[in-house]
Amino acid sequence: MRQGEVEGRGRAPASVAGARAARTLGAALITAMAAGLGTPPASAAPAASQEQLHVLAVHSFRQGRFSEAYGRFIALAEGGHVASARYALWMCVNGPPLFGTDWDCAPHEAEAWARLAGVEAPRIVARTYRSVADVDAARGRRR
Repeated sequence: MRQGEVEGRGRAPASVAGARAARTLGAALITAMAAGLGTPPASAAPAASQEQLHVLAVHSFRQGRFSEAYGRFIALAEGGHVASARYALWMCVNGPPLFGTDWDCAPHEAEAWARLAGVEAPRIVARTYRSVADVDAARGRRR
């Protein structure tokens, strides 16, 4: 049987082969981290490895695993990966309207990501939330 063939079915479609490769790479990364082998941070990873990790982050995003993707983008952005900095910044700024959640990012992080991505730094303002008592009181007045 040749590489890429599925027994009794001929050659696997490219999407299946790509998914299989991503699972294999993901499993290898998880195994290395779980074994505590001192996996270097994203900043120490060679550019090719950063690109592979970026592909995994984009895959997480496309699968709707937004928190996982955001964490991966942040790690890569801190390591100097331009595209990941752009994604992390975009998710930080657009968290509430697009994802219904605030992504945790400090003004200095957003500034660093913007500088790396070559865009203007957004103004990050702390959001305040009403207390549960205030929300309950408002609901009571509407009834």
